[in-house]
Amino acid sequence: MNLNDTLQISPAVSDGVLALVLRGRLDAHSGDRARGAIIDGFHSHTRVILDCSEVTFISSAGLHAIVSGHRHSKDHGGTFAVVKPASDAAQTIAIAGIDRVISCFSTLHEAHAAVR
Repeated sequence: MNLNDTLQISPAVSDGVLALVLRGRLDAHSGDRARGAIIDGFHSHTRVILDCSEVTFISSAGLHAIVSGHRHSKDHGGTFAVVKPASDAAQTIAIAGIDRVISCFSTLHEAHAAVR
């Protein structure tokens, strides 16, 4: 696996909102790690944004991580939003219908405004 295949997760907090910025592939190799980061984020924040704008590929395991984050937020009274990938990976979210159930935005700024 080369460096381009790995997923980087960078947390950033602004106005009490945790943004988890993902870079790389959200797939079977990284889905559990992403899901864990989302759930861990809800331990210290009630509002979490998953910024997928730099995600280059999303598999079913990646979709599962996103849905798990959404479910966790609902079960624990939190707010969860997703910034859609700027790449072709955005089609995966649309085809799966996730953007009809989970709040999805084109930019981090839009997501922040929605969860505040």
